[in-house]
Amino acid sequence: MVELDSRVETRDGVALVELVVRNPTDTARRFRVGNLLDGPLWPPRSRGVPEAGWDDGGFEGVVPAEERRALGYASPLSGGARSDSLPEPPAEIVWTERAGETEAGNDASFAAEATPEGVVRSLGDHRPPADAVPTPRSGDTVSTPESGRSEPDPRRSP
Repeated sequence: MVELDSRVETRDGVALVELVVRNPTDTARRFRVGNLLDGPLWPPRSRGVPEAGWDDGGFEGVVPAEERRALGYASPLSGGARSDSLPEPPAEIVWTERAGETEAGNDASFAAEATPEGVVRSLGDHRPPADAVPTPRSGDTVSTPESGRSEPDPRRSP
């Protein structure tokens, strides 16, 4: 059976939840973790889109056999809630089942979601790699708008 360890820290009116899902069995397990805090769940995001597997109520994913998976999220504390009044634990395993053969080694099934969020996730980084952006080399010439002529690059050392 899948086991859940948790820790909560509060900062500036926000509960920061750290979870570790452990699978001591010899088969990969698909699981769902549900949030027990009163406030909305703020999942980790990439390019403004929740990371794969997260939704408004928690996380669904796969933990390989005899492995563990770390998760984390935030939730605003409601009204005047204090950190000592938070539910313990802050999350629970809602269900678990044996993972299929294709998902046992990875969690790629979420990366290819046919949703707008899944498509944005699959696009990757929008910035070009640093080595694709040209940089001036020593001895290069630059064209100055005033003269229209090419002159030695003033950034070049003599």
